[in-house]
Amino acid sequence: MATDLVTGASGFIGSHVVDHLLSRGRSVRVLLRPASSLQWLPADHIEVIRLAAWGIDSLTSALAGIDRVYHVAGTTHAANRAAFFAFHVDGTKSLLEACRRGGTVGRVIVFSSLAAAGPSPTGRPLHETDPPGPVSWYGQSKLAQEEVALSYADTLSIVILRPPAVYGPRDRDFLPLFQVARRGLLPAPAHGTQSFTHVGDVVAGAWAAGQGVVPSGGVYFISSREVITWQGLAQVLGKELGRTIRVIPVPRMALSAIGWASRALERLTGTSIPLDRNKIMEARFPHWVCWPSKAERELGFCPALDLSEGIARTIGWYRERGAL
Repeated sequence: MATDLVTGASGFIGSHVVDHLLSRGRSVRVLLRPASSLQWLPADHIEVIRLAAWGIDSLTSALAGIDRVYHVAGTTHAANRAAFFAFHVDGTKSLLEACRRGGTVGRVIVFSSLAAAGPSPTGRPLHETDPPGPVSWYGQSKLAQEEVALSYADTLSIVILRPPAVYGPRDRDFLPLFQVARRGLLPAPAHGTQSFTHVGDVVAGAWAAGQGVVPSGGVYFISSREVITWQGLAQVLGKELGRTIRVIPVPRMALSAIGWASRALERLTGTSIPLDRNKIMEARFPHWVCWPSKAERELGFCPALDLSEGIARTIGWYRERGAL
């Protein structure tokens, strides 16, 4: 049986990737940090390898017999720019070098982000041919991760995926927004549009990227075709939560002030905070939208869930666990 390796498997997206691979009859090995939780993982049906550090020798051993690698590991919160780059760039380079040395890996699917491309200057959904313009440390580090991955495209089969904002069961980042919306409020930029993707569609895109013959070095937006305004999101949330939700416009000046305060707090404490300067920097730009036509054309990707159905499923999952 063919074996796939998943990094970041204990996280929101990674755990769903593991579930999907198992449902497709694949054998799965996961690469975890020593303290990573197995909360969302079917431990009896996977092989678990824990590494404290990603040395090339230890990674090469962990990759023995692996056919495909789904490199999901990443962080959206870090104390400074160097920490983002260490995680996304250095870690990816070590992994890909180990893949190259091992000689059995047929394809590596690298999970990047719309943040690597940056916001749309005009509100037109971005295409992969648009020049990237990341505006945050996170986005800059993800673009640098892509550049490292592409440097291996001649010796490894590399596919890079750029999902936008991802939501769904097991997600923690969107939960505070849902909890505030339940009270009838949705703080948001005064004007803006957003692409969203349900985690189920992201995982389907990853599976498609692992199949068939696709060009090495391909970069793909994995996204719904829906472009949502914040008013539109408020309407969808209101329908599923059973109440009217009012959008509270947050001026850019206020976002800037919050961002500087967050940075000062991070410097004082040495730790990142959920609403950090990095997130605020991205929120100052109104249009985070992309178009999935290349993935549809080359990967056969087809998003299955519209926002209304995806939000309904997510709210149901939160409610079952007492979070909403």
